[in-house]
Amino acid sequence: MKALHTASIILATLLLSGCSATDTPSTDSARIDSGPSAAQRALLTRDTIGFDEYKEAFANYSRCIEDAGYTMTPPVLNPTDGRRYLSRLDPTPGKQINTELENSCDPRELSSVEREYLRQNPPEIDPVLLSEIFGQLTQKNISFTGNEKQIADFFPNKNEDQPRVTEVTAIIEQATRKLFPDLPYIRTGF
Repeated sequence: MKALHTASIILATLLLSGCSATDTPSTDSARIDSGPSAAQRALLTRDTIGFDEYKEAFANYSRCIEDAGYTMTPPVLNPTDGRRYLSRLDPTPGKQINTELENSCDPRELSSVEREYLRQNPPEIDPVLLSEIFGQLTQKNISFTGNEKQIADFFPNKNEDQPRVTEVTAIIEQATRKLFPDLPYIRTGF
């Protein structure tokens, strides 16, 4: 269970994939020590980093995670940001977990592409989900502007009142769970 939790956190934090066919290191340690993969570097040379580039990087990340000893559930688009995939990682039965490789998969295959993808394509909450969030905030008499599009927009003040942060985050999670009950997990980071 601890491995599943750790894998879910890693996946939630970093979401693109794998070890590309153009990378052919002779050992896992060579793969781990070499920094961002050639595949991730090649994606970053493109003029535009859109969803296709993200999907390619995520596929590379997935292959890397599978090499590390995990099986991924099919990815689904995260409704709280409309940009990144969510997927659960489960240890592959009979396969040894390679923690060092697991920890290298995101920076090697995903994080740089994901960062640029999100810079060029800012996250936006699914419109139906956003409407549900606004409704629940109104019911609980919690202030909002109605112009929010990202989770961070609900917290414009860097010194936000912690009880309000907790309440708004709980509403976002409840609304997401209500409208998207089949998600592998809910991601509300901002």
